[in-house]
Amino acid sequence: MRTLREDIARSTHGSVSAAHCQFSPLQAERAARAIISASMRGDAEVVVTLPAKIAARFHGLFPGLTQDLLGMFNRFLPPPGGIGMRKAKGAESKSALSPSWLTFLSDRGAQNNNQLG
Repeated sequence: MRTLREDIARSTHGSVSAAHCQFSPLQAERAARAIISASMRGDAEVVVTLPAKIAARFHGLFPGLTQDLLGMFNRFLPPPGGIGMRKAKGAESKSALSPSWLTFLSDRGAQNNNQLG
């Protein structure tokens, strides 16, 4: 049985990356407990947040519609960057909107988790 993540990757040919969510430490601990409990029970997957549960349920009920919606969303995403095949770390990626108030939570999370540079 495929997961929602696999279906998203297949429907968009891998061009949609996972959204970066900023968790509070309490949410991260709750997620960690849920993941550990699921692994101890032998569950193949665990869905932690309410939006993810709603998305998974929607996809289970309407897989074709989900793929169509994600395909339409994919058309609005920017094209690949202008660095070609060159590799770059995320910290090296800058744009007109980065860093800014739009990326404040992600930037703060990266700093808190020692993920800069």
